Amino acid sequence: MESTTDSSHSILNFVNKESWESLQAWKNSTGVSLVQINGQRIYGGPPADWRGPAPPHGCEVFISSIPRDVFEDKLIPLFEKVGQLYEFRLMMNFSGQNRGFAFAKYANPQTAQTAVLWLHHYELQKGCHITVVKSIEKRKLFVAGLPRALERSRVQMALHQMSEGVKNLTIISGNVDSEDVSATVEYFTHHSASLAKKVICEGFKMMFGISVRVEWWSQWAKSKAPPAEAAFPYSKACPVPARLLRAERQPAWSSPRAARPALPSPLSGSGKKRLSCFTALCENTQPV
Repeated sequence: MESTTDSSHSILNFVNKESWESLQAWKNSTGVSLVQINGQRIYGGPPADWRGPAPPHGCEVFISSIPRDVFEDKLIPLFEKVGQLYEFRLMMNFSGQNRGFAFAKYANPQTAQTAVLWLHHYELQKGCHITVVKSIEKRKLFVAGLPRALERSRVQMALHQMSEGVKNLTIISGNVDSEDVSATVEYFTHHSASLAKKVICEGFKMMFGISVRVEWWSQWAKSKAPPAEAAFPYSKACPVPARLLRAERQPAWSSPRAARPALPSPLSGSGKKRLSCFTALCENTQPV
């Protein structure tokens, strides 16, 4: 097993030494614990001093354009100026650098919105402005390849056994001639959905001996959506005549054969009387 000292030396081959030492000093002085799991380094979820329930949906912001050698010692204190953080996740690669983006979760949606207003385009380093927007927390999975004969109650029971936080299950019948059906599974949190996504395939294989496909619902729905069509497209198969294109580009009254008519002068009293008689005649005339 590689020692902590050897690991630190290998990381220093790829990251800024001052940034790395600053992170270690900050951790030692604050007692903050950071845990790296599956390519992300996590603070909190909740932190030790958290009081109250877990935040509801809509409390997370997405942070991008982070310099690769900036770490939690600079980011967490900055985002805690807005409000207490429930969780902060910095995406990492194996070299020890960050991947340029992170997620910060607050106690409520209002604080998250304040973070967007205050910190979007904040200059973290000279000439480097971070991007902060509300995070789209994926909580719904799409499961394909379920046997039609498998009852909904058994599917729901299996999901509860292999994952936590199941909120709702919907069976999609699809083509009646097909032997398979699909389902959408909604979870209370993105974290629960993310963990379930990793175990559902293996879980159904072990419990029922079947192979299913799992993906985020939003990705599946996007792949099934029809492509957007441009309004009145000019295709090569049906070209528009050049004379019509020229006519479209010409402004009104541009024809050299007829001068633009002058605006009428104000009508006299007798002229107004004739105009009102003509208007009344037109209104009483029935269309052919």
